[in-house]
Order: sequence, then C-alpha cells, then structure tokens
Amino acid sequence: MAATILRANCHYPTYLNKIILLSCSFNLLLKVKITDIICNLKTTKPCDSFVLPVTIINKCVHNIAGPITHLVNQSFLTGIVNRAIKIANISPIFKLGDLQDMTNFRTIAKLCCFSNILERAMHNRLSDFLDSNNILYNKQF
Repeated sequence: MAATILRANCHYPTYLNKIILLSCSFNLLLKVKITDIICNLKTTKPCDSFVLPVTIINKCVHNIAGPITHLVNQSFLTGIVNRAIKIANISPIFKLGDLQDMTNFRTIAKLCCFSNILERAMHNRLSDFLDSNNILYNKQF
C-alpha cells in the first residue's frame, strides 16, 4: 500500500505557511469555558473510576465549575496532572476469532470525567492556537 502513495514534488517546508515565533502559552481558562465543556460531556457512558455519573456533574455544574476551573488552570500552569485522575478502568473488548487468543481483543480505557474535562480543555486551547496562527496544512486531519 505504501508503494501506491504518490511522492510529493516539493520538500516539506513548502507546506508550512509561515514560521510562528509565538509560543503556545496559555491564558487562564474562564469558568464559562469549563461549564461548556462539562455540559457537553457524553452522558451515555458508564460511570468512571470515581463511580460518579456524568449526569450528577451536569446537574451541579454551576457549583463545581469554579473549583474545576481553578484545578485545570493550575494543571496548565504547573504541568502537573493529579495522579488520581490518571487512573483508568481497562476493559478487553472481543473483536472476532478465537476467544483464547488475546490478540483478538482490543482494550478500552475509561478515564474519569475530570480527566476528560482536562483533556478537552487542552484540546480546545491547542486547536485554537493552531487555527488562529494558521499552522496546519489545510489537508491535515
């Protein structure tokens, strides 16, 4: 399959629009952004490792958005992620074939919803930076 991919006629720097001298620094997140992230969490998934359903977090979002915003901002500023939100429930999901062959399973890692909030906040920040500085090639997915 690799042999069927056409070679580019130009060197990779030609795909870069311009050199960005800005660093990817982060301004503090606002409470409204965290509220938006929490409200958009998927509620169809089972409970996380803290056994706290997302529906409960959604119901008390206005009470907990402030402290969560503070924790996310501190994580961004220090580069430290709390050890408790790194814990995942790992489940093997059978694909097909022989049940005795472990290669016929794929693993699903379910992180806690607080980890998903932190991940979504970082994703939003990084995407905004890349988009606002027009860094990615328009065919990049």
